[in-house]
Amino acid sequence: MTGHTSVSTPTDVVRSLIDNVYRSRDAGPLAGLVDPAARDALLDCARVLALLAGFPDGRLEIEDSVQETDSVVLRLTLRGTQTGPTAGRGPTGQVLALPVFGSYRVANARIVDAWQAWDTSEVGGPPGSLADEPLVDLDEIQGNVFPGFNKARLAVVQFTITDVAAARRALTTFADQVATAAEVLTFNRLFSALRSRRGAEPVSSTWCNVALSYAALQALTTGAEQFADAGFRAGIRSRMATAGADLASWGDGDNADMLLLVASDDKDKLRAQVAEAVKLLAPGFRPIAEEYGARLTGDAADDEPFGFQDGISQPGLRGRRSDLPWEPLTPRQDPARPNEGKPGQVLVWPGEFIFGYPAQPSSGTGPPMARTEAPGWARNGSFLVYGRFRQDPVEFRRFTGATARRLAATEPALAGLTEERLAALLVGRWRSGAPTIRAPEVDDPVLAVDRRANNDFAYRSPRQASDGFPPAAPDPDGLACPYAAHIRKSYPRDDLDPAETQRHRMLRRGIPFASSVDDRDQGLLFLSYQTSIRRQFEFVLENWLANPGFRVPDAGEDLIVGPAFTGKHVFGLRVRDGDGVRTIPLEPERPWTTLTGGGYFFAPSISTLRHLGEE
Repeated sequence: MTGHTSVSTPTDVVRSLIDNVYRSRDAGPLAGLVDPAARDALLDCARVLALLAGFPDGRLEIEDSVQETDSVVLRLTLRGTQTGPTAGRGPTGQVLALPVFGSYRVANARIVDAWQAWDTSEVGGPPGSLADEPLVDLDEIQGNVFPGFNKARLAVVQFTITDVAAARRALTTFADQVATAAEVLTFNRLFSALRSRRGAEPVSSTWCNVALSYAALQALTTGAEQFADAGFRAGIRSRMATAGADLASWGDGDNADMLLLVASDDKDKLRAQVAEAVKLLAPGFRPIAEEYGARLTGDAADDEPFGFQDGISQPGLRGRRSDLPWEPLTPRQDPARPNEGKPGQVLVWPGEFIFGYPAQPSSGTGPPMARTEAPGWARNGSFLVYGRFRQDPVEFRRFTGATARRLAATEPALAGLTEERLAALLVGRWRSGAPTIRAPEVDDPVLAVDRRANNDFAYRSPRQASDGFPPAAPDPDGLACPYAAHIRKSYPRDDLDPAETQRHRMLRRGIPFASSVDDRDQGLLFLSYQTSIRRQFEFVLENWLANPGFRVPDAGEDLIVGPAFTGKHVFGLRVRDGDGVRTIPLEPERPWTTLTGGGYFFAPSISTLRHLGEE
């Protein structure tokens, strides 16, 4: 086809481009499909043809297509043998499945703007098979478990059951509204490529997920008592009272039977979806509490309320998306590091986060472990921990400012200490996200935004850096990154046996909140997914964050989160003292973070939700 008059919709135009230009390897039809004035679009299409030339046996398949008004967004997969160079890599001679993303704007049946990109993280990747890693059923897993919604706004609505039989039927019907991991992963991969060019997603989405308490599962189905996790069965209020948390400010939400999560980039669409969901669930559920979170704006878009970049360090997941020889859940970017996704992102067996799959071995050399700590219907589900953390950024800045001035004046080893550097030492990262172990004296904003560098470090073992930045020097004394720094406490990396460390990871999802009626009521809506609340969330809290003797006797507590649970707050700042190391205790007058509510829940698979109506 060389003309354009027979094509009626933007999607038809774009599909003609795929069929008649790319699949045919023929530039001729471009003249009829692309507006001649759109020179950048023509050049972009020529680049795709050049890419295809490196895969002579390649098949280009459309995986997803979304149209909104005159815009069309595609995710495609190019499958074939790489015999020519691609983005400066190769040829490798490997059979690859290469994701290709495209965004097009159509006017008068012609493409007037086009931007196309391919994910080269898999080009030159390990030639080995993923046959030993499990095929993960992404159509059954809720989408905030993996890969995470990653939206600008989040609503957390808590419900109580009003009628058990009606609640079963409502959840069975509502299952079709629940976003799956397959849907969210596809959408996120598609639009992350577009955000780098346009600054915003050209097509929006709104996602829903649900999770149920232990009491709700006991009422709605059989077999809930087969969950062996003591934390889940007891509930967060009981567990946090034991830990020492102040429960006086908690509302009724921690007694919720169900948690509804709704995520969107658009405030109006979010509110509309919440209203629709409440209506659909009304026959069996009554809402008892609502919280709305939103990313901060401007340069602070990815920050938490203390002003630090959040969510940089997340585990990667072992496992396959499909039966293709190279389509992992988490792309592996460096053939020399087959156990990592991005540099520093350790790959963890999916059973740590999703029931029914192999989990981490108890030793670094053992095989992955099968878990039998839950009923059979828990497969593809995950425990969800929800915590509402109120933060006091004014008091945080007051403390860091006053303490930095005092220490700079009285401690020769800390002469010149600034408020920003002290705050960075408390967290382990500068506000930009640059880790202090790789930028110990001054911030490095370029390092902070480099995803191949900002999480690539260890605390005791030297790591070879190939990212253009100075490598992290071993820090066994906790000078560059204190032992009580938030990131070192919450994820000690090689401070422990690495195999042990990885058995306590969580998939963290969080977003800031701010009350519209009380400007002092702001903080973080914390969510984490795991298959053992006791061994993951509670262990990290009790044994690491709030344990003043973790790793060294005078390490102190993590001041960012630990006091929210225990009320204790002493931080050990370590400095050189001659040939040795001395610890300076820092103790704020009051904690900066308070846990004001939360709950323990279970996010079931889509099939389990659908089958509840059959009970």
